[in-house]
This record gives sequence, C-alpha cells and structure tokens, in this order.
Amino acid sequence: MGEDIFEEGRSWANTVGCTTDSTPAMLGCRYGFHAKVKAANSNVSKMHYMIHRYAITVEALPPPQNRM
Repeated sequence: MGEDIFEEGRSWANTVGCTTDSTPAMLGCRYGFHAKVKAANSNVSKMHYMIHRYAITVEALPPPQNRM
C-alpha cells in the first residue's frame, strides 16, 4: 500500500492536506493512507477528490452532452 513513503524518514511536519478518491485503502480509519498520514501529523486535513465522479457521470450522458 505504499508504506515505503513512511519508512523513508521523511518529515510530515509541513504536510497540510491529503486528497484521496475515497477508496477504503485510502480512507481506512485505522490502516488507510489518510490514517497513516494523520498519525505522522495530526494537523493534516482530508479532502475528497471529485473529478473521477464527474468523468463517470459525463460518460453516462447521451451525445452531445457527454463531451467534456
């Protein structure tokens, strides 16, 4: 799951936000990516990345509305 970025000894003190797509691997409250970032710096805020939902919605529209 990318534990290596936590094992490299990086400082997370300057991290202010974490943006994910809301998958369980990213948002898991105990073992997800955001939980690991939050453990490294409790001041990090969580943001949800919505553009993938927009793309899925647009694909379902009939032409010409489905052109981005």
